[in-house]
Amino acid sequence: MDGRIEIELDGKVREDCEWLPRLGFEFELAKKNASFEYYGRGPMENYRDLYHHAPVGRYKSCAKKEYVNHIRPQDHGNHGGTRELFISGMKITAENPFEFSVLACSPEALQAAEHTDELKFSNTTFMHINYKMSGVGTQSCGPMLSEKYRLSEKDIHFKFAISL
Repeated sequence: MDGRIEIELDGKVREDCEWLPRLGFEFELAKKNASFEYYGRGPMENYRDLYHHAPVGRYKSCAKKEYVNHIRPQDHGNHGGTRELFISGMKITAENPFEFSVLACSPEALQAAEHTDELKFSNTTFMHINYKMSGVGTQSCGPMLSEKYRLSEKDIHFKFAISL
């Protein structure tokens, strides 16, 4: 055994599904895993339609620093174009660049909070390893997200590895 876990997803998205906001895996880690280093787009959050301000490089951060104080709590802290992610003795790599986020609150807490003062931070860290994530435009405060920024692929292949 070499301390390596490979995770592979081969799937088909239903034809009646127009597009997905995100496709990936969520891991809940101990709070001590909040610090991380990565080689990808940064240092600030970036998405398929908002990334020109985020050059590819090697960056260090922690879950607390990744929090983006939006008017209404929502998903945040995404980093695209990632080749490597190091978090608490683990190295995460993929066949192709992937997207990830490391957050101090759960997706359920983000969904439940209407205002930032209602957001409940967790005693654990939430790590998302994503095949891809759609852009941020959703017609909630502007035009519908352009098709070129949507995750609308029907045949998905995503493979990544976690090494110790």
